[in-house]
Amino acid sequence: MLKKLSWLLLSVVCYQTPLNAVIYETTNVNDMIQHSDERTLVICDLDNTLIEPRQLIGSDQWFCYEIQRRVNAGESSKQACANTIPIYNTIQKITQVNLIDNQAPEVIKELKKYSARVISLTARNYELIAATQRQLKSVGIDFNSQEAPQMQLLENDGSIITHNNISYLNGQNKGVYLTKYLELNSLDFDKVVFIDDKRKNLEAVESVVEILGTTFIG
Repeated sequence: MLKKLSWLLLSVVCYQTPLNAVIYETTNVNDMIQHSDERTLVICDLDNTLIEPRQLIGSDQWFCYEIQRRVNAGESSKQACANTIPIYNTIQKITQVNLIDNQAPEVIKELKKYSARVISLTARNYELIAATQRQLKSVGIDFNSQEAPQMQLLENDGSIITHNNISYLNGQNKGVYLTKYLELNSLDFDKVVFIDDKRKNLEAVESVVEILGTTFIG
């Protein structure tokens, strides 16, 4: 049985003392507000952090399980992923979603009022732009703003696209992507707040922010 993930991971790092790093769990998305101000870049993951399907099929847990099932049946990891993604996309285009935390829509709205920028980094691919917008609208979440780059291509092969402040990374490294995003977008900030349900994503972004010499709170 696949265990439902309904919690968020946060990583807190002080770069004046680089070894002072803690990763902890919370069920309250409102924690982002207390760490943010007008010079904060706020980054949010989507799946299992802000939203989840109303059923198990189509969830992150199902996706990982399906790939492992295929690998166990003899497919390579690359084949298993390639065969699972079309099914996942089809499900996302029709499924309804629930909020992980009912406070999320108001929290995002409040953060957009004064933060340097509020964006989302999702492992989803660009084929799910319309489906993602529909899902977020259904639960009252909106990342769009006047400063949002529209349909900005961030990879020559078209594998990464940002639309309405949501970047569709197609499973690529969030830390590597953030570096490219910051190169293409002029942002004035001295703190990054990042919320995600996977430790590897927190650590990937943490490493990039550390190079910038900027405070990181995830």
